[in-house]
Parts: sequence; structure tokens; C-alpha cells
Amino acid sequence: MLMTFLVVAVVSAALIAGALWGIYGRLSRQTEGFVIALAGGALIVSLVSEMIQPAVEQSNLWVGLGAVAAGAAVFTGIDYWIDEK
Repeated sequence: MLMTFLVVAVVSAALIAGALWGIYGRLSRQTEGFVIALAGGALIVSLVSEMIQPAVEQSNLWVGLGAVAAGAAVFTGIDYWIDEK
């Protein structure tokens, strides 16, 4: 329970600090690109560990791979459709 509270507190503080930095601070283009890439990588790791891995454990690799590919195709199709409309 204490560890969960600590993680929530640290993540919340980082979110607030990042928002304040975004409003008042400036980063170089190179640093900003690095931070965005790092955040994207963290989101991918989170997605794999929280959603894809449990799905593969309950079924098999091919079903998980097919579901991820189908989701990516639907997302891409809808994103394209929204961009055109």
C-alpha cells in the first residue's frame, strides 16, 4: 500500500512538473525530441506489459499478434478517415 502511494505521488509530481515546464520553460529541439521519444517508449513498454502480455498468456502468440495487427489497422483506418473528413 505504501509503495503504491509512493509511485502515485512521484508520477503525479512528475506530471505537474512537466506541465509547469511546458508552460514556463523551454527545451532545445533535440532535448524535446529525446523526451518525446522516451515517453513514447515508456508507453509502448506499458502497453506490452499491461495488455499484450496477459492476452498472449491467456491465448497464444498468434492470436495476440493478430489482435494487435487488427487494432493497428482499425486505428490507422479511422485516423485516415478522420483526416480526410
